Amino acid sequence: MTVGAQFIEFAKKYPDRYLDVGIAEEHAATMSASLAHQGIPVFLPLYATFAQRAFDQILNDISRSNHHVVFGIDRAGIVGEDGSTHQGLFDISMFNLMPNFVITMPYNAKEAMNLLYYGFMKQSHPIVIRYPRGTADFNKNNGGITFDEIEATWTVLSEGETITLISYGPSLDLLLEAKDEMKLSAEVVNASP
Repeated sequence: MTVGAQFIEFAKKYPDRYLDVGIAEEHAATMSASLAHQGIPVFLPLYATFAQRAFDQILNDISRSNHHVVFGIDRAGIVGEDGSTHQGLFDISMFNLMPNFVITMPYNAKEAMNLLYYGFMKQSHPIVIRYPRGTADFNKNNGGITFDEIEATWTVLSEGETITLISYGPSLDLLLEAKDEMKLSAEVVNASP
């Protein structure tokens, strides 16, 4: 999964900090729990649809024991380009039924950076950071990388009076576009983090 999860450069730069378990998601989850139990910071990237392969390990080894593992859930949501087996449609319901999990989906690259910082530095529970297939633009040369404190609050992106549309992640752009195209007086709310 080094290529699919876009960890080629990280693996080259930090070969002693990168472990590729291939498509052995069950092993990855149990190993992540063991590392976290020893106080080692863990980032576990999984495709949304394949996280379900490790359901028991995530539930029993990470969630119930409240081990601090940061999950990067790639290909979250509808990912038509990857075919029917790769649609990330069930991960929210899976993680939502597990205790101790924090589930997030950033709206943009800046929010993703803030959630990574929050996930590793500001909390100690297992946390899911969902993201769609593809890449997001993040200009690290524009003032450097800075982290903003995350508040557990919803953000109003657009004011309106007729209807309130609530979502999270990149789908917020679709709501904003639909609002403009339909000339709705709609309030659009970002429900993440």
